[in-house]
Amino acid sequence: MFQNKLLYRRQFILGNRFINEFDGWQKLKVSKNLYLTVHSDLEMESCKKGSKSLTLLGYIIDPANPSYDNKEIITRIINKSNSFNDIMSLVYPYSGRWVLIYNDGLETKILHDPCGTRQVYYTFKENNMWCASQPSLLSEVFNNQRSTNQDLLEYINSETFFKNERQFYGDGTIYADIKQLLPNHYLDINSGQVNRYWVDFEKENDLDYIVRLSAELLQGSLKAIINRYNVMMPVTSGWDSRLLLASSKDFKNDIHYYVSNMNILSPKHRDIDIPLKLSKKLNFNFKVVNDLKPLSKEISMLIEKNVTLGRNYLPKSLTIQYHLENNQNKVNIGGNASGIVKLVYGSNHPKDIDGEYLAKLMGLSSYPFIVRTLNDWVKEIEPEVLESGLNIPDLFYWEQRMGNWGAMYQAEQDIAVEEFLPFNNRKLLMLLAKADEEYRSAPDYLLYEKIISDFWPEVLSEPFNPETLDERMKNTIKRIVPINLKRFIKRVIKV
Repeated sequence: MFQNKLLYRRQFILGNRFINEFDGWQKLKVSKNLYLTVHSDLEMESCKKGSKSLTLLGYIIDPANPSYDNKEIITRIINKSNSFNDIMSLVYPYSGRWVLIYNDGLETKILHDPCGTRQVYYTFKENNMWCASQPSLLSEVFNNQRSTNQDLLEYINSETFFKNERQFYGDGTIYADIKQLLPNHYLDINSGQVNRYWVDFEKENDLDYIVRLSAELLQGSLKAIINRYNVMMPVTSGWDSRLLLASSKDFKNDIHYYVSNMNILSPKHRDIDIPLKLSKKLNFNFKVVNDLKPLSKEISMLIEKNVTLGRNYLPKSLTIQYHLENNQNKVNIGGNASGIVKLVYGSNHPKDIDGEYLAKLMGLSSYPFIVRTLNDWVKEIEPEVLESGLNIPDLFYWEQRMGNWGAMYQAEQDIAVEEFLPFNNRKLLMLLAKADEEYRSAPDYLLYEKIISDFWPEVLSEPFNPETLDERMKNTIKRIVPINLKRFIKRVIKV
């Protein structure tokens, strides 16, 4: 029996029987052949309408109706739906971190929040499809064998993989027979098939309209999460956290603002100095978390065990431990997912993009596993996806970067706190993507600046991500040195 409350905290497993090895876990029969075993700290709700049922794992937020709870939201969804296709459209305006399991007696289908931050992994065992929150949890039950693919092993055993915070790509895993459900895809339990879906109801590209509606969605999301939970919000010198800070003006007395120095940032670092100055100017409570304790052996082991490829060597792991000891009753509000619409990889790309091009963007074109995986991913992108205003690199950031690396830190934090990403809202992402690229581009991010001005213009009084002298020199070199020369220099250095 596993008795440690932190083991696989906020996780779940779904299959053709209950898992009895975990003490204190919740149990729910989804259908005559499907059984959920859920950690006691993961929220769960289920509702029915005739032969249909809808089960929620995690929490779901309605920005338009901030007072609604999980039960009210999923009840409204199922009452308005006649099919799973309806479900995919009805969840369009919702935020949160969730998995939904739909069953109508004939079919069972699973989808998750827009960025897949409540992850779903699946495998075929005991003549049935099994799903879980982590490959390591499935392997705990079934002793799955690790992949022997040499290209995969070359990549995950490389120093590059370690330095890149174990960023994985594709829908595979380190296990030969376990796959991941990526964002913008749903899983059909009966057939074992994964299908891409795409919902985009935004037609208006007027900037003022986008700014107004985006502001309403952000403010509604913050109001909803504050209605339910005790919350905290990190503030740095970056655009994402500054926009969320501005959005929170009306609720600033209900939020615990902070930044962690992770024992590596000096008091003069821009992510410490600038939010501290803002807090004094704008009169909001703000704490610099410093002098963090070394990571304990127990927490280090649990991060590694709870999350496949879990990173217990990162400075931010110390912040997770701090939250475990001080903030377990709080939900952390983060700015992740904003990068989907911020043209992180720029806008000047060739017409025909393949896996090798994307691998080069990430500096990983020397790894056959990466090139092949991204080639396969590009081939399954449907034309209507690119009509939304997103380019392939944007979608790459959404599905590959957020679906893997972005969701990974959320999973690691589950040992300590839940996280809420206001940008993890399909309606908001589609709306922002309609703005012209000039308003979504670095370094000025004029779209974000305009939203901030409408909310709390004084938030703009401090600079955004000001460069140090060393960074200015490096960035100048990047701009003036031709890309072919950069690649040549990298190859020489590598040799």
